[in-house]
Amino acid sequence: MPARGPKELFQGILEREALRPDLNRAIRGTVAFMVPLLVILIGGLRADVAFPCIAAHTIALVDVRGAYSLRLGLLLAMSMVLSVATALGVLGAVSLPLALLGSVIVSLAGGLWRHLSSEYGPGLAISTGLMFLISLSPHTTTPNAIHPALGALAGGLFGVLLQVLGWPFHPQHPLRRTVAESWLALADLLDALAAEGEGRHEAITHRQADLRTTLNQTQAVLAESSSLPGNLPRHLELLNLTAARLALRVIVLNTSLEAAMARSCFAPLAAGFAPVLASLSNSARTVALAVVSRQPSHLAALEVRLTRLENLLAVLRSQVRSRLDDAAIAGQLDDVLRQLEEQLPAIRDALGATLDQASERGAFSLELFDLHTITLRPLAASLNLRRRADPSLVRHTARMLVLVAAGVVVFK
Repeated sequence: MPARGPKELFQGILEREALRPDLNRAIRGTVAFMVPLLVILIGGLRADVAFPCIAAHTIALVDVRGAYSLRLGLLLAMSMVLSVATALGVLGAVSLPLALLGSVIVSLAGGLWRHLSSEYGPGLAISTGLMFLISLSPHTTTPNAIHPALGALAGGLFGVLLQVLGWPFHPQHPLRRTVAESWLALADLLDALAAEGEGRHEAITHRQADLRTTLNQTQAVLAESSSLPGNLPRHLELLNLTAARLALRVIVLNTSLEAAMARSCFAPLAAGFAPVLASLSNSARTVALAVVSRQPSHLAALEVRLTRLENLLAVLRSQVRSRLDDAAIAGQLDDVLRQLEEQLPAIRDALGATLDQASERGAFSLELFDLHTITLRPLAASLNLRRRADPSLVRHTARMLVLVAAGVVVFK
C-alpha cells in the first residue's frame, strides 16, 4: 500500500469528521471544562468550580441529532435538569429528610430519562446523580458565593453556546445524517461478514440487530417528515430503502456462503469473496459520506468504487460457475451475486437524486437557517413516549433508588 501524504491524511480526517465528529466533540468538551475553570480561578470568583465545569462538559459532549430547534430545546432542558438536581442537593445538605427526598426524585428522574431516550437518557441520568451527590456536601455553599445551582445553570448555558457556535461551521441536515447512519450500519455488517475467527457469528448477529434498529429508526424519522415541501424526503426515503434492499441481499449471500463453505471445492473461491465484501463496505461508507457532505467529489469517488465492485462481482461470478462442482450451490451463489450486481445502479441513482439540490454551496449552509422545514414533528421518532416502561428499567431504577438512599443515609 503506498504511503499516504499529509494531504491525503488530512482529507481522511475531514471525511471521518463529516460522518462522526469525534474530534469536534473532544475539542468542544475540553473547552467547555477549561473555560469555566480558568474564569473562576483567574477572575477570583467565589464559586465552586465543580458545578459549572461538570455541567458545561456534560452539555458540550452531547451529540444531538435532529432539527436545530429540537437540539436547542433538548440542550436547554438538560441544562435546567442539571441545575435543579444541584439545587436539590444543596437543600439536602442541611436536612436528612430533604436529602432522602432529593435522592428519590433524582433516582426516579434518572429512570425517566433512560425511558425517554436510550441515547441521551443514560448520560443525563449519570450527570444529574453526580451533581446531586456532590452538592450534598455541607461545605458546598459559602457566604457571598455564587449559588451552586446558578453555577450549574451558567455552565450548562455555556455548553449550549459552544454547541450553537459550531452549527454554522459544521452544518448537518438532520434527515441526511439519519440516512447516513443506515449506510454506516450496513458497512459495519459487511465488515463483520468479512471477519474471521470464533466470534464471527456473534458479531454478525449483533450487527444485523443494529442494522434493523437503525433502518427502523430512520424510516420513522422520514415518515414523520414526508409532508415537508420538496422532493428531498422522498429521495432520502428511497436511499434508505436501497440500503435495506442491499442489506437483505447481503444477508442472503452470507447464508449461501455458510452452506458453500462446507464443500471442499469452495476453498479456492474463499479468497475471492474478501475483496468483494471490502469493496461493498467501502462503497456503503462512501454513500454515507456523500449524502452528508453533498460534495461532487464524493459522488465521483462512489462511481469509481461501484465500477470496481462491478468488475469484482463479474469475475467472482465466473469463478463460481466454473469452479464449484455442486450445481445447486453454484447456481444459488451466482443468483445472489447477480442480484447484488443489479442493485448497484439503484445505489447510484438513489444517491444522485439526493444530491441534485446541492449544486451550489456557500460558506454557511442555508439549511441551517431554514428552521421551518424541519420542526419538532420528528420528536416522536427521537424519544420513547410510550407509557409502558421496560421491566428491566423499572428494576434498575428501583435498585438505584435503594442504593442511593442508603448511601445518603450513611453519608449524612
